[in-house]
Order: sequence, then structure tokens, then C-alpha cells
Amino acid sequence: MTNEQSLLIYLYTVPSIQRKQLVLALPNMPYQSLTKAVRTAEKHGYIVQEKVNRTRRISITENGKKYITDTAKDELNKEKRRTATKHNEKERLIRFERAETTQILCKAAGINTSNEENITFWDLIQPQSPNHDKACKAVCQEQGVLFTSEDIARSIQFERQVGENVSFAQSRYTGVIINANGVWFVYNTLDKLMRFVHANENMFVTGIRQLLSSILPLDTHMNALNEPASIILGKSCAMLPKIVTGDKWGRRDRQEYSGYIRTSLMRYENLAAHFRKNYFVPLNTLGVDFLNRIVHLTDHELYEMKEEWLRSYGEYTIIRSAGYLEAYKKGETIKTILLPVLQFEEIIFQRTSNPQCRVICERGTQDGISRVLGENAVDFVDIADNTPLPFHHYDNNGVRMDGINPFTGTGYIAPQFRTVPAQSDYPFEQEDGAEVEQEMVQSNEEQRTNNT
Repeated sequence: MTNEQSLLIYLYTVPSIQRKQLVLALPNMPYQSLTKAVRTAEKHGYIVQEKVNRTRRISITENGKKYITDTAKDELNKEKRRTATKHNEKERLIRFERAETTQILCKAAGINTSNEENITFWDLIQPQSPNHDKACKAVCQEQGVLFTSEDIARSIQFERQVGENVSFAQSRYTGVIINANGVWFVYNTLDKLMRFVHANENMFVTGIRQLLSSILPLDTHMNALNEPASIILGKSCAMLPKIVTGDKWGRRDRQEYSGYIRTSLMRYENLAAHFRKNYFVPLNTLGVDFLNRIVHLTDHELYEMKEEWLRSYGEYTIIRSAGYLEAYKKGETIKTILLPVLQFEEIIFQRTSNPQCRVICERGTQDGISRVLGENAVDFVDIADNTPLPFHHYDNNGVRMDGINPFTGTGYIAPQFRTVPAQSDYPFEQEDGAEVEQEMVQSNEEQRTNNT
């Protein structure tokens, strides 16, 4: 089978997909081969690319469907195709995209879905099921299993233990990941703040915890259920400040929000009401590494990895503050923090604590982190090679202070970023200066008259 055929087989099962996410959807295909396959398929008229909301999306054409049906009919997932094509409404298309991109990212991180493991959530919660032992064994492995929202909703409605209100239509979760290290509730907000209704999410989280508390065998599972954690997927790290502030531009200058924004959108305050730990994972290749570290490493292993990384960057004095590692170098007044994963609680803690900090992070995450940290962020370093990273400076209200943001049209140039003093930095403004100049002219004329 050619790479072009593999590409068309996948596109046959989805309405469309972002061009960048094809790398995650087809992880076994090298990037150059994938690029060549896209060009070849487009040249043959089998796919079409269109720009939607500043992103390129790819979908299969009728000629592509006819070609792949004739050449690889046995390889097509027709059931998934029927599910994809029946979602005609905008909201249903968004839900399908949330579920699909979640499964793509988990698969790239080595986390199989329950369907791929040939088990269901009902097998896990029902001891009388013939596959119960197989399901328990799967969730006790380090690899982990993603139970999709559809699988969970169908199992709960069949079991009728929690009630049919916990359904795919009411809670906006896309799945639950379970492995030997814990349990994570997964949400996918894409590129906008999604709805997050407290009553629905509380019913869902409470119901899942009740079902799993008597089934999961490991102590780590019990600890995870007592302190539930969430993984929030987003299009890019630009969603990080949006979730923290509840504003679509990631700004804090609007102190008063409507009741809908305060209570019904996925803000960090709303997440913190249900989960003790909240992680952010972007929907790109960086997200694969983040998801791997969150799911496949314990907290102790993550701390050890951070300590080893920090010692490799220089001679630091490492301390633990409120459970988070901070490093101090002799002769410096700032602290150094390392962010191998993006945990909301740690970033918000560093924003409100002193002193200012140097951040070691993955390339591509620095601007979103800088906007959350505000004036506390003074420098960013690449976690891979310890080289400086370019970033924009933001004030504590999330407004850019080293120039104008071209997308929002907001921002200013703070005095420390100016090469020439601004007019407003002088003792008087332009209008006041004109008045002072006129007064000086009048004073000189009066003095000349007196001398005469």
C-alpha cells in the first residue's frame, strides 16, 4: 500500500482535519513522505485544502472516495465513516473533532483506546463480564487505556448505576485515561473556550469516581480518585492564558465578567472546583511529549527528572516551595524553574510568588507561559539545548508591553523596552507643552517691552 493510499484511507473516515494534525494521525509515516503524499493526492484531485479560521484543513474529494473504494475497499473503516458523515450540525462536527483529535494524540503517545484493546468500560465496572479480568489487567499496565466518552456513556446507561444524566451530550469530556499511575479526565477545548457547566461536570466526575472506587485494584488508583486530575487539550499554547483568565484574548484587564463566563466556560477557577491537578497539552507534536510525561511518569519520577535536568544546566541550589521545585544560582537574584509539563497550579503559583523567574521550557510554549506569568517572567531557555528563547513581555493584566499585538490591536511599549523616550515620558504632554511654550513667548515679549 502506498503512502497516498494510507492518507486517503484515513481521510475517508473524517470530515476534515488540520494539516498539522496529520503528523499525529499517521505517526508511522515519515514527515517528508507525508508531505509528498499530500502533494501527490492533491495533484490527482483526490483531496482538497481550504483555509478555515487561519488554519489549513484537508478533506477527501468525491474522486478520492471513488479511487480508494476501488483500490483498497477492504481496508476502509465504513462504520467510522458513517459516524463522521452523520454529524452535519456545527456542534456535532465540533464534538466529533474533539473526540477524533483526542484519540489521535493518545495513539501517538502510545495510549490505546478501549476499542483497540477489545474491551469496554462496562467490562471494567462489571465483575460478571467475561472480559473483566482483561480490562483490569489493561488499566494496571504503564501504557494505559483511553476509555472514550461514547464508550463510557453507553456503559453507564447500560449499567444504570449512576443514572442516564451522565451522558455524552451533557458533559463535555472526551474520555478517561487509566493506567498503573492514576486516572485522568480528558477534555478537548480546541481553539475556543468550551462550555463547562458545573452541575453536569460534577455529576460526571462524582459518578465515575463512585464506579471505579470499588473496581480499580491499585493504591495509585485510589489516590488518583481521591485527588482527581484533568488533562485539557487545546489547539496550541495560546489557549493557556485564555483558560487561566476566561478571556478569549487571555487578558485580565476586564475585571467584571458576565455570569455565563464565570460559571459556564472552561476557566481555571471552574476546573479547580472539581480537580486537584490540571494539566494543559497542545494538539501538536509537543503535546505527544507532554502527554507521555503526564501519564507515564509518577510525581516522584517527574521530580527526579527535573532535578537531574536542572543540575545538568549549571550549579543550582534546588529547593521545594509549596511542592514545586525552584533553583537558585549563586550571585543571581532570580530563580529558575523547569516546566517539562504544563500544570496550571504550578504556573499560577509562580505568577503570584517572588522573586522573578527564568523559565526552562519546550520551544513553542514560551509565549503562552509568559502571558500567564506576566511581569514575573524575565527570561526563557530552551529545555533541549539551554539556548535563549524569543518571547514577548506581558504585564500582570496579560497585555503585551513590548509592542502592539497585531491580532488584538492592544498593547503598548513600556519604558524599559523603548530605545527613544516616548512623548508621554516628558514632564508635560504635547498639548501642555504647547501651552508652556506660548507662556514662555509671552514672557519674553513682556520682558522686551519693559527693557524698551
